Amino acid sequence: MPRPQPHIVLDFDSYAVRLQADDEYLPLGHHWFVQNPYRRAVRAWYEAVPERHPQLPPAEQYQRSLEYILLQLEHCSASLVPCLFHPDPSKSGQIHTHPLHDATTTAQDLSNPIVVLHLTIDDIHLLRGVPIVAPFPIPVHVYIGDPLVSTTPMNAYSPDKLTIPPLLEPGDPLFCTRTKRVMVLGAYLHSTQDDALYGLTVGHAVESDPYFVPHRKLPAHAGQRHTRGSRHALQSSGTALSSPAPSVVESAVRAFDDENATREQLSQARDDAFAARQRARTAQEDTEIGVLRAALTRPHDLDVGHACAAEAIIRPCEDPDLHAHAHTHTHLLSWTLLRIARPQADNALVLHAYPGALARGAPVALHVRDPHRERPLGPHRDAVVNGAPASVVHRGFVAREWAVFPAAARRGLRVAARGDAGALVLDDAERPRALALLYALPQRGPYALVTPLSTVLRRVRDVTGLQLRFQGRWWRDNYS
Repeated sequence: MPRPQPHIVLDFDSYAVRLQADDEYLPLGHHWFVQNPYRRAVRAWYEAVPERHPQLPPAEQYQRSLEYILLQLEHCSASLVPCLFHPDPSKSGQIHTHPLHDATTTAQDLSNPIVVLHLTIDDIHLLRGVPIVAPFPIPVHVYIGDPLVSTTPMNAYSPDKLTIPPLLEPGDPLFCTRTKRVMVLGAYLHSTQDDALYGLTVGHAVESDPYFVPHRKLPAHAGQRHTRGSRHALQSSGTALSSPAPSVVESAVRAFDDENATREQLSQARDDAFAARQRARTAQEDTEIGVLRAALTRPHDLDVGHACAAEAIIRPCEDPDLHAHAHTHTHLLSWTLLRIARPQADNALVLHAYPGALARGAPVALHVRDPHRERPLGPHRDAVVNGAPASVVHRGFVAREWAVFPAAARRGLRVAARGDAGALVLDDAERPRALALLYALPQRGPYALVTPLSTVLRRVRDVTGLQLRFQGRWWRDNYS
């Protein structure tokens, strides 16, 4: 008869006492630490773990144990991934998370990177009193937040310095008026049968359910609505996507009028030189705002195209190599195909027509442009594919997903920002290949979750019958 495994319970009493403290990490005991939710600025350094790191196998074993525990928690939503953590020797709060921390360990030893489990969970109190398998010597860093941030609500998008792009380029923001969400146009797609032009982004662009819906082949759970294959994928057909949305343009115009009125009041109370500078600035902005006012007279001209099909589902794993998966799991799939209303732009000529394959440890780049200058990041963000998949516990299912981490060695760096859902992931070759589509990221995590484009395009073909590629008819199969 096998001996029962020892269990531990996390110390939430100590966590509650220290919650108002200024510490960056609050201990729960047994190598568990919670990032202080009152410290919004996360200045920790996480990066991808190499596939052959000696501490990765025990970390993945511990990850599987925690998966099972999180699955037993009702209404739990979490993401968990092994990664490397670089403690900052100047910050005692980070050094205390090191498993070798004691009075005899040198600062140099404590500053070496260690493998940790990065856990993002929406409600940490779900773990209160839950017995957890006696921990491995692998620290667990817990962050409180949404583990699956996808698109951005339109009312959270800043209308400051809004512009009307003459051409919609891959990586530019897209707006859906029906769902009131903002995402990124990943890429243009060309049909191999005709000259039709399509666009690709994430399914939450037009999906009315804000979460991933279980596939009909998965076991039913109380209160869950299941999809029915292609019929569900086609139900959002005809939804318009714009760049930008008329309501965002209206907000920008109102914000300009309010700012202009305030500026006139300040000009009257200041000297003549200040008033002259304000008038010059107002005249320059009047030209920009005139373009926005003109766009409001023709709101349909802002439409980019209309959705043909879309999905945001939890699907069963369909990998034929059953030996590759020791545990039953699922995958998350999120995509929207839109028919472009009129020619806008196209992909770069150097982009290969067909997608490549993701590989662990491979250097990649996220293609995100921001003509609205909401975030001064991009257009390319260097990243690395993690050496181990992330586990996502959602709606009673566990999914194994590809994760990408920032490549630059800098503290507090994130590979993606809110609103980057839909961005294309490219390899770093001189003539790049599209590899994956970014569909979600944890609210306070440094990494992003991506889906291989070969999976997305295969599903698009099954639903719509379209054979699509990234270049038009001019492209030759032997192009190199």
